[in-house]
Amino acid sequence: MNDSCFTAVWRTLTRRSGCAGTRNATKLVVRGQLGRVPADKPLTIRSIWLVEIQSRDSVAFRPLPQIMLDGDSDRILARTRAAFGLADFSRGNPDKLRTALRTALVEEGLFPDEAEALLNTWQLSYFQSPGLRLFFIVPREWTDFHLPLETTLRRRFAG
Repeated sequence: MNDSCFTAVWRTLTRRSGCAGTRNATKLVVRGQLGRVPADKPLTIRSIWLVEIQSRDSVAFRPLPQIMLDGDSDRILARTRAAFGLADFSRGNPDKLRTALRTALVEEGLFPDEAEALLNTWQLSYFQSPGLRLFFIVPREWTDFHLPLETTLRRRFAG
């Protein structure tokens, strides 16, 4: 029996059709929909948070355990409650979440000022707009595989 009404598939949270009741009675199931995995080896997503924003000052979040992506879209990678209790919401949580995200971004290779700029870019759409979100940081291998970037340095000499 499938007891989940919310499913996170790679980058989206979707409510399953035919689910009755409220979100408070549901679980979030995380599956990967990666397709091809770089170098045909599993990728580890180390930093994941389930976040609910009710208003600018009312935020609840919890970290989830790291997951391994291997291209199997049917495999369940994580399960968690999809709801937060009233006690989970706190005025201090927006700053705590931002600190956790900044720390993880820096651990993944961004400079602190880059991490701060990225978080500032997301401020209105991700941190101040109400909704349920699943934040995660994709591994560098995924980014390099799907969004390759190559630069060429050309030197010109004035003579």
